[in-house]
Amino acid sequence: MKSNGFGRALDALLRCNKVIRENHDELLLIKDICKVIVQDVGYRMAWVGYKEEDKERRVYPVSSCGFDDGYTEKAAIVWSETERGLGPTGASARTGKPVICQNITTDERLIPWREEAVSRGYASSIALPLIINDTVTGVLTIYAAAPNAFNHDEVALLQELTESLSFGISHIRQDKMLHESEARYRGIFNGTAMPVLITNPDTLELKDVNEQACLFYGYSKDEFLKKRLSDIQTLPEEKLKVLVSEVIGKRRNYLSTRHRTLSGEIRDVEVYTGPITIQGKPYVCSTIHDITASKATEEQVNLSNEILNNMSEGVLLTRASDGIIVYTNPKFEEMTGYEHNELTGRHVYVTNAPTDIDPTEKIQKIMKVISESGQWQGEIKKIKKDGTPFWCYATTSTFEHTKHGTVWVCVHTDITDRLKLEERNKTILSTTMDGFWVLDMEGNIIQVNEAYCNMSGYTQEEMTKMRIRDIEAIETPEEIQRRVIHIAETGGDRFEAVHKRKDGSIFDVEVSVNFIKNDNVMFSFVRDITERKRMQEEIRRQNLNLQKRVDEEVAKNRIADQLMYEQSRHLSMGELLVNISHQWRQPLCAAAIAVQDLKDAYLHNELDEAYLNYNIQLAMTEIKSLSNTIDKFRNFYIETKEQKEFNIADEINKAESLMSGYVKERDIIIDKELDKSLTTQGYPGEFAHVILNILTNARDTFERTNFNNGIVRIKLYKDNATGRKVITIINNGGEIPDDIKNRVFDPYFTTKDKTRGTGMGLYTAKIIIEKHMKGAISIGNIDGWCELRIEL
Repeated sequence: MKSNGFGRALDALLRCNKVIRENHDELLLIKDICKVIVQDVGYRMAWVGYKEEDKERRVYPVSSCGFDDGYTEKAAIVWSETERGLGPTGASARTGKPVICQNITTDERLIPWREEAVSRGYASSIALPLIINDTVTGVLTIYAAAPNAFNHDEVALLQELTESLSFGISHIRQDKMLHESEARYRGIFNGTAMPVLITNPDTLELKDVNEQACLFYGYSKDEFLKKRLSDIQTLPEEKLKVLVSEVIGKRRNYLSTRHRTLSGEIRDVEVYTGPITIQGKPYVCSTIHDITASKATEEQVNLSNEILNNMSEGVLLTRASDGIIVYTNPKFEEMTGYEHNELTGRHVYVTNAPTDIDPTEKIQKIMKVISESGQWQGEIKKIKKDGTPFWCYATTSTFEHTKHGTVWVCVHTDITDRLKLEERNKTILSTTMDGFWVLDMEGNIIQVNEAYCNMSGYTQEEMTKMRIRDIEAIETPEEIQRRVIHIAETGGDRFEAVHKRKDGSIFDVEVSVNFIKNDNVMFSFVRDITERKRMQEEIRRQNLNLQKRVDEEVAKNRIADQLMYEQSRHLSMGELLVNISHQWRQPLCAAAIAVQDLKDAYLHNELDEAYLNYNIQLAMTEIKSLSNTIDKFRNFYIETKEQKEFNIADEINKAESLMSGYVKERDIIIDKELDKSLTTQGYPGEFAHVILNILTNARDTFERTNFNNGIVRIKLYKDNATGRKVITIINNGGEIPDDIKNRVFDPYFTTKDKTRGTGMGLYTAKIIIEKHMKGAISIGNIDGWCELRIEL
């Protein structure tokens, strides 16, 4: 130690000034200053404490050196006017002046700390305020081993040392702020979505451009920095120089002009510009806005506003500079219970609920993360206007707003119900009858519920020390690993397995696994299916017996269906004979007249060769018509044994022709609209039989109701939506009553007199269409008409 206090103080000042010049970290600077004061100069102990603007007004120890032995931690010094604030350190922090204690053993101000101080060899002390920007930031306190260690000259030098330390701290803080500001500028410069150009106003050379400018104009950054503003501007250079001078003189900050890209494309742009200073020299900073598609942009903005106003998430825009809310969408106002625009202009912390962290402190921490990374996301507790708290998941990012500058956009999703559900799920998982476990990718059991422990006989503690292969009874470790890889690749699996209990017995289980990629774990539900497997085996055995019985019954039903079908064919012979009588009546009558006319001509001597040939030809024509009718009816009943492709319209015409005589006799109109290109697979005779049955039913309806103006409309077309061929047959004989609509296809159901109807016609049609041709047949009413619809 130096021989006198002045020499010690002078040494401290000189060495501390050197430390201050060489140090660029605040905490390291303080630590090194305290080290110089103690180790190089010879004081007993030195420490620096910062003032805290909290309720207790503590002086918080930042760093110390020397024989401290916990003194600064136990001291609990404050700077309020209380007992523990009257000592040198608290008084200096409060008044901003040096405070000296020349004898700790007698100075009453040191009573709260005297015993601890004396035990550490402190005899005298001095507290010197650290004043930065006219504000007391902290205190440097130095302890000497001898009383009366601080004379007037030594105090003056120590004050000068403290001022140098204050300057050093201030310089480091300003330098840090400068670096942070520069980093923010660079982040904003490169992160902005708009092209930005920095131009030398004297030469029009481009000093700097951001990445968006390179993308917009098509140049690399190196290429860009070899260009001048006139290379991308369409204005004459002289005009550009005038505009630039106006910007530097702050007489212009906006310009609508046209720019040229590398490809030669000319784009209309808006330029927002202003002067900036870089290393003491003025430059022009310009933000470029492409307005070529301004109408589309305006529509997009309107759409964005519409989306914001109708989003199911709450959106909050906060000005980055001061945390003031500048916009809330209707959903956020609904979530928080505020009226429209009621939150605008208020600080964002008013919507944050108190937790273990103060809302203001929470906002500051979020702001810090956003400033550093550009975004923040996480759960946050919000509060409604009425004081009701609720939880949200929030995602926050930044963007540059034309009016508000840097703005934080925070999208909120109310997760109050989700958190309740998660809590409920935890309860469910702990009480569910199914087993549940969580595995890592190595097959280690991380978590297991009580239900699986009951299944296996293990305790939860035992299970969490095991791997899946320890309880798997059949699969090898290699097979288990392959399954784990498969689950990780596909996201999940469902399979059956066999597990071993603690007592060595085995049981069947069904396992449902989901892979959670973010956590790299597998969630599995495990169900004991031993009883189910036993029942399945029993059902399988019963099904074998049941199938035999079903096959026998089906065979019987097929025989019964065939008998009913044959019965229907035979019973419809009477219908055919009626149709034959109508078909033959006219040609028989015409042939008879021709024969009688020959006799009459002979008796009156009018019979010559020409007259004879005419009547013979007339008679033969009618006889040939009778023969054709016989062929039609004979072919109608020839049964084809194999299915074949046939023309649908031809078979409809064939069936309709069999009723032509009756139709003409009763003046029934049959209107056909048939797509003659459509074909299908089946038995053509059976299909024609179906059409004839339907037409016969229409005829009977007209007779039963004495309807004189009968109309039947037949339509054949392809439904493009389903790809099916559709036949609709409707008649104007009246609607079918609702109470029998669902029974018309039943066997032996008829609305006719028992002497004329068997009830097998439509039943047979249903069998042919649905079983033989795999189609569908239905009946319905349309505006007073009855419709039968067939789809093939």
